[in-house]
Parts: sequence; C-alpha cells; structure tokens
Amino acid sequence: MAGDREVVAMDCEMVGLGPFGESGLARCSLVDLHGTVLYDKFIQPDGEIIDYRTRVSGVTPRHMEKATPFTEARQEVSDQICDLCPQPCKIPRLACMGSTRVWRSLLASPSHP
Repeated sequence: MAGDREVVAMDCEMVGLGPFGESGLARCSLVDLHGTVLYDKFIQPDGEIIDYRTRVSGVTPRHMEKATPFTEARQEVSDQICDLCPQPCKIPRLACMGSTRVWRSLLASPSHP
C-alpha cells in the first residue's frame, strides 16, 4: 500500500476569461490518500473573469474577493507537490505528464523549472 503522502489527488475549478471565455484556474485543492486536505484555495486567475461557471465550479464573485493571486498559488502548489517528491525534485517529469495548460502553468514555477 502506498504511503500517506505517496498518493495525492488534485482538483481544479475553472472560470471563463476574456472575450473568448478561455479557462482560467479559480480554485485548486490537493488531498492525500486519506482525504486530508493539503491545499485548498481560491485563486485569482490572470485575466478578466467573464463567466464564473458557478453551476459547475461553485465559484462566485465573493470567492474572488480574497483569492490568492495566480503566481503566488502556482508557487505554493509547486512547493507542496515538490515537498512530497523524493529528491531530486521530480516537478519537470510531473509537468510533462499533464495534458492541460493548467498542469503546465501550475507546475512550471521559477523555483521548479
């Protein structure tokens, strides 16, 4: 059986940005194998939110009032995941496994290229 921190699940909620409604990260949650919350924050995406997609995301304008800026959240999530990885850090390999821009943008931080 995997150790407590060897299995981590990530859930992301998205909102629509700009004139074309491109997806932007509005919430990120990480939990371990036992459901212990490792990270759970609303995130202010880069760009103007035009559609909160509340029906599916649960995100409202009120959540964005105190949301963590995207660049700060990206670093926090990257650090959280990197702390779980054996040394040397495997962030570049994890980033390549993701097929979405969210994974790539979250994990491609300055301290974990």
